Amino acid sequence: MTLQRFAAALLIGLAAVVTFSPFPVAAAETRKCLSKVSLIDIGRGKWITSEVRDVQLFLKDLGHYVPDIKESDLTGRIGTRTKAAISSFQKSEGLEATGSIGPLTAERIHQISCGMQVAAPVVATKASTSGVKSPTPRSERAAAPQNDRDDTGPGIDDTTPVRGSAPTITSISSSAGGAPITGIAAWAVTGSTIEVRGTNFNANTRAVIDGDWGAAIAPDRFTAQSFTFEVPSLSLGRHTLRLGDMRNRSSVSNEAHIVIAPPRRVTLYAGGNTGDDVYEVSAGQSVTYELRAAGLEGPDPRASGAYTVTNNGTNCNGPRSGVWNAPSAGTSRTDTVATCQAGTTYRLTYTYSPDGVRTASTHATVKVLAATTTPVSTGPTAQFTANGAQSITVSPGDTIRYRWSSTGATRFVSSYSSDQAACGAASTAKWWADGTASGERTDTVSDCQAGRLYTLTYDVSNTSGQTARSTVTVRVLSLTNSVPTATLTANGATDITVNVGDTVRYAWTSTGGRSYVSNVIADQPSCGSPANTTWWANGTASGERTDTVAECQAGRTYTISYDVITGVQSAHAQVTVRVRSVSQSLPSAAFTANGA
Repeated sequence: MTLQRFAAALLIGLAAVVTFSPFPVAAAETRKCLSKVSLIDIGRGKWITSEVRDVQLFLKDLGHYVPDIKESDLTGRIGTRTKAAISSFQKSEGLEATGSIGPLTAERIHQISCGMQVAAPVVATKASTSGVKSPTPRSERAAAPQNDRDDTGPGIDDTTPVRGSAPTITSISSSAGGAPITGIAAWAVTGSTIEVRGTNFNANTRAVIDGDWGAAIAPDRFTAQSFTFEVPSLSLGRHTLRLGDMRNRSSVSNEAHIVIAPPRRVTLYAGGNTGDDVYEVSAGQSVTYELRAAGLEGPDPRASGAYTVTNNGTNCNGPRSGVWNAPSAGTSRTDTVATCQAGTTYRLTYTYSPDGVRTASTHATVKVLAATTTPVSTGPTAQFTANGAQSITVSPGDTIRYRWSSTGATRFVSSYSSDQAACGAASTAKWWADGTASGERTDTVSDCQAGRLYTLTYDVSNTSGQTARSTVTVRVLSLTNSVPTATLTANGATDITVNVGDTVRYAWTSTGGRSYVSNVIADQPSCGSPANTTWWANGTASGERTDTVAECQAGRTYTISYDVITGVQSAHAQVTVRVRSVSQSLPSAAFTANGA
């Protein structure tokens, strides 16, 4: 074995070693077993950048770049330095130094990169002028099969039938584990590793799932009896797996199956709390434990529950950690806290792992209060808002959104009062929030409420007699003082120029309006419509509409108005839309990658 091959083997062995450093270091790239078919494709000029870079890394590891080159400078394209490195490799292997990859060069790279035990290259000899035989490099051309050519011409005919026995699958296993499955099958999840055992596997063997050759999977590792690959994204359930030859989709193996299992999820609740959300309880009180689960298969290993004391509590003078009898998945259990557990905080854990490989864990935290400690009640709370505030001024026709909520209360009272009766209602009465712990309501201000001042209250209390109050004030302007608002935009602006075929999105809004008038005026009639007519926003308080500019509108200018009226006040908004003539219309294009 040459020094260069020994270095390559040493590098391949070290690729799996994990090293630790007190400083962050970049992870080394995993060197791949290089496919002979892909190597020949590169020689024929069918470049795939990632595959070319794998060859460059292989040549660098063997020291064929002189001077040496940084990995970051390996671009995946074959240039002068890479051709020189290929020539250097060919010379070291007794091959003709062509600087390109032919069948013999591809075979040697494949054998060395895959760690195969191969004989040293056989070198032909020829007579020298001195009568001593000297080495003659083997020619890619002379050694190529009938349908092969050298590195500069077409290569292997991919449709040539492949002779040899079909692969045979005898067993299949998965890193995801799972309960046993009858037949040649295994549980799996996306990203888990599948190992197929059998016979007649080679570098051209690919995994074909559900008959989809277009997504055939190359191995992460393989030998003649073992084929390992990573599970792609698949739907839940059983999927068919076969192994076959990638070159002509022949020599297909017998059938095996991958069963995609749902993710395992378990959540432990103590008194309704989970994780580090501490549930506080006093001695003599009860705690309900609930274990919610999804995606489980196989038996429920209840012995996997455990506890740990996380403070200086005595835990009834027992051990500070041990086995905890968790409830079965999907069930609950209620326990009473013992007096001797006072002052102890527990972290309770549960782990589901029937196969010891793919696990799901959860925990809850329970704090048993010390005997002298009594939970301090902070009393109830109340919150009440109108349009997100507690004091607002509105006009007739406006919309008000009320929201109310409370905590720690058992009684809820709500009422309103106004400075004068309105709309046939009393000046003081119960309000909608009365008797409710939380809620929301939307109202529109009526004309008959103009000029009034309303005060709304929300009072809550608990069984201890503690109370809380929240108040909202709503002032309604008179009809003569109400000032409406109006907005109207086209594609978010008030003056736009568009082409025939463009899309225009109109949007309009208002506040405090009682009536709404909208018109469109064109500098000349178009599309069979008069130059002045009512528009879509007429009679509406808000809305939006999307139109496509017609060819018959080319060369026109449109002015669209929107007027909002209340009492003696009004608001006006308008947009101008200019349509270019057909001869002036400018095309546009947009192209992004990840939105940039």
